[in-house]
Amino acid sequence: MQPTPSLTTFDYQVRVQDTSTGEVIQGAEVIIEVGGLASHDGFTDNTGTARIFISADRVSQPGRVIVRANGYQSFERNIDLTPDALPDVVRLEPVPEPTATDTPVPPTAIPTNAPPTDTLVSPIPTNPPPATPLPTLPTEPATQAAQTSAPGSYALQLFGRTVEPTASNVCIAAGDTVTVTASGEIKTGNYVGYLGPDGAETFMLFGASVPIDEGYDIVQAFPHAAMMCRIGADDDWRLCGSNATFTADKNGCLEFQTNDIDKGNNDGFFDIRIEIAR
Repeated sequence: MQPTPSLTTFDYQVRVQDTSTGEVIQGAEVIIEVGGLASHDGFTDNTGTARIFISADRVSQPGRVIVRANGYQSFERNIDLTPDALPDVVRLEPVPEPTATDTPVPPTAIPTNAPPTDTLVSPIPTNPPPATPLPTLPTEPATQAAQTSAPGSYALQLFGRTVEPTASNVCIAAGDTVTVTASGEIKTGNYVGYLGPDGAETFMLFGASVPIDEGYDIVQAFPHAAMMCRIGADDDWRLCGSNATFTADKNGCLEFQTNDIDKGNNDGFFDIRIEIAR
């Protein structure tokens, strides 16, 4: 008989749709507020669904859901936190398009009997001085700027079943200060159970602490299932866990991965936030 992992959280699911078309909205931010706790937030996937992990001791307590998406009006309502329920469906109203005004523009009066003037017109010189050439802008900095993300905050989700590294499309420059924080849980098989972004090196089996086989790790020096990041596909993985700050030593786009080779029986995801200071 396999041991049952001790679950300390449950996932509350919210599906976000366009109220006029019924189409799902990907990338919407979903925030759950529940009595006295810091807000829990996540983002909808390509099915329009966000899974927010809530502490199990908050089951059946009242809460509040807040949903935001680009091009839509914000949404808020009170909810009851019920585990194993069907996804809570939220329908967003598009932001209304501005309407043009029809105020007529009065015509400008043109005088019909204006007296002639004696203004002299200077002749055009036959040998005008050469025009001053306009300065040319270097192309290299413009190319680099187009490939580098602006300083600020970015968010994405790292799913436990994803085999290939997750590209963030957040591109940094050498010298940038990068802070990565992560929350949430990923189920790493039936024995190890749910782990956070810091991963683990042991798990409980029949009341005993058992080391996790390093053969299941992509990087054996890091805890199993820990969240890792790198700057481009040719960079080495670095341990991020739930919180890491580093100075970029090269230009490139950030990629993320969990330290687990066998992802076939995984579930869940990490919510990742990236802060860039330049």
